[in-house]
Amino acid sequence: MAPRRERIGHVNPLNRYLEFSIRLSAGHLFLTRPSTPDISLIPAYRDAFHAGELGTILFRRGKAGDIGQLSIVNDGAYGGVWNLGFTRVR
Repeated sequence: MAPRRERIGHVNPLNRYLEFSIRLSAGHLFLTRPSTPDISLIPAYRDAFHAGELGTILFRRGKAGDIGQLSIVNDGAYGGVWNLGFTRVR
């Protein structure tokens, strides 16, 4: 399953400490945050990626099929689900 450009974008929630971007490099997706190492996103199934200790990243699609939201699901130490707006980079 090849990463698609539609998943490249930026998340800028109200809390600036949660700000991050999704970038594509050498055919792989990475979650990037200021002052921290990049996290490789490993494909799980369509629109879902494992992100190490952070949990699972789910790209959410609207009725038209466009990605407009991103969820982070974590059952570990951070426990919970965060639904965040996603601005796609064109």
